[in-house]
Amino acid sequence: MATLAFKERPEFIPFFLFTTTPGRMAETWYCPRADLTRVTGRLETGLSLRLLDQYREVKARTGIDVWIFFGHELEDEVRCCEIDKVRWRAMPQANGMGRGGMAFVGWDDLAHFVTFSTVMDGFEMARRMDGA
Repeated sequence: MATLAFKERPEFIPFFLFTTTPGRMAETWYCPRADLTRVTGRLETGLSLRLLDQYREVKARTGIDVWIFFGHELEDEVRCCEIDKVRWRAMPQANGMGRGGMAFVGWDDLAHFVTFSTVMDGFEMARRMDGA
């Protein structure tokens, strides 16, 4: 069921902050594509500035590295970063981007993790094995 929801209505996919291994946490995000921004002239992706601030607070309080994974369908890539290893561009009062503003990062500043299609194939395989 999650696979169908992901393919047909990606906005229903929950965002997860989970412990991956001792001492690491990760957040996953689905985005249809990276956007070419006129401000920087580069492809960027992003998330709520409020959430980024919360992840930094989690890291400060626990000492655990927090990683963010961005899955982009158009680029067929999942890329990632540890939140303090890349330079974020904050827009606190961005119009139409939520009350808390947005934080953007260059798509090319993120490390390639896996192809998006590989992840989707894995979901489909798991769904078939589960008998859904």
